[in-house]
Amino acid sequence: MTIEGRIIELGENINIDLRPITQIMNKIGAELIDASIIGTSPALCLPGKIYLDLNKLETISNDELVPFILLHEIAHYKRFTNPYLDLDNKTKNIGLMTVDEYCELVIKEEILADRWASLMYYIIYKNKFPRELTQKLGEQTHLNRYVNGLKNIYNAFSHYGDESRDIMSKNFIKYVR
Repeated sequence: MTIEGRIIELGENINIDLRPITQIMNKIGAELIDASIIGTSPALCLPGKIYLDLNKLETISNDELVPFILLHEIAHYKRFTNPYLDLDNKTKNIGLMTVDEYCELVIKEEILADRWASLMYYIIYKNKFPRELTQKLGEQTHLNRYVNGLKNIYNAFSHYGDESRDIMSKNFIKYVR
């Protein structure tokens, strides 16, 4: 079964139609990859690819999160493909940024992806996505915790030069199914 088929089947299992989301994924030409992702994240976007840990997505207890996560990754994908943002080059070598610049860039992208996913969720499902289910990076406690994690990532990978992003992805993607 294709990954799109597995996503649609997942939607049937949670009683949420995920076909509109797979249509968006097909329209933008995203390469979807089912992978085992290390840590708690069920998805990861890199330029040209969206990695989905379908096993993790199947175990999410709040069904509304599944379409939101997919839409969130689509938002990242769309921003990577925007030539005016140049995110591909900016994220290739994170060592060219200071730790504060890196944190600012990632937080901005995460907030934008959450907002876009919330908007699309509303457009597709005619329901407002619960704000409490987002990353809540507008709240200081959540933001501080997130920044601490980003600083650890920056410190671990910023010295790899042009291979920073590739080495990061190899550390977060255990294997492709």
